[in-house]
Amino acid sequence: MYELKLKAYQDTRKKLLAEHPEYHDMTAFLQHEIQEEGNHFHEKSILRETFNQYMSDYIRKEQEKRKDPQLFEKYEKFYWTNAQDIATEFGKKIDLDQMKNHTAQEMEKTMDWQAEQEYNAILQKSKLKIYEKPNFDRKPYFESNTENAIEIDTYITDPHKRHAGTARILIYEGLKRQLEKPQNKNNTKPIYLCSTLHRDNVSSKYVSEFFGLKDSLYVNRRDGRDREVHICKIERKDIPNYLADMQDKLIVLYHYNPEHKKVSNQKQVQILQEQLQYEQNEISRLQKICKGVKTYHGNVKDITSKKRKWEALKHRLEEVKNREEIER
Repeated sequence: MYELKLKAYQDTRKKLLAEHPEYHDMTAFLQHEIQEEGNHFHEKSILRETFNQYMSDYIRKEQEKRKDPQLFEKYEKFYWTNAQDIATEFGKKIDLDQMKNHTAQEMEKTMDWQAEQEYNAILQKSKLKIYEKPNFDRKPYFESNTENAIEIDTYITDPHKRHAGTARILIYEGLKRQLEKPQNKNNTKPIYLCSTLHRDNVSSKYVSEFFGLKDSLYVNRRDGRDREVHICKIERKDIPNYLADMQDKLIVLYHYNPEHKKVSNQKQVQILQEQLQYEQNEISRLQKICKGVKTYHGNVKDITSKKRKWEALKHRLEEVKNREEIER
């Protein structure tokens, strides 16, 4: 695995330096990223993003060539393992300056320096702050990563004309297409849905929570505005039921029904009652914040529209219940 990582590094180094001839080696490139104002080697820096992409691309090609479906997963686990870690397992020590393989020597120094500088930048300039104590169990999310997570874009509609129903419909169709991909058919690992949003943008919060992303943290990011991070975990076996439930909610609450699916009165009552309870809880939450909650970071907009929505849902629920009584 170390030899494979070394080959991936050689390939990545060659591509990056060809694309950026202004740097004579990887160390110079990395040092510039760290020192550049407004960059500090954050998650969208050119080097960090491209380096990880090229390394991953090489391993994926090798995975296909070797027909080893576990190769990329092994690579991810091995990524930060260095020559000294391997030597330690055998009770030995390595002097990087004495390494005969100069490419391996450069990779070791570059990646060690990369890790050290990245961690220093985070610790010194950009400590991650979680403003409010989590009220949920975080352990189920420890295994989430870029391979098993889907980020939901809650800003998918015109910000000046926020149509929450349209956003929900677009997200549902995108999620459905992603979750039903043929290559996911035999995958048994859970999937994670996540979103990030500005706390003042409650419409994005409602879109996220509509899809079950109800566990959230309000955090200080390394660069940019503070964000509220939402996440949920779905077992693969539960995906069909999850999509069916989202489809029913869109039919009942937003009249989106291109497949002309019939939803029973009983199911409609259940959905409306759950949404009524959600709206009532949200009204209570906003009222509490308006009165002044010192631990809450963020602003609150007028809650009149929430009350109007609650009244409309209550009226809908009464209509469905009356129809159910007539049909009996």
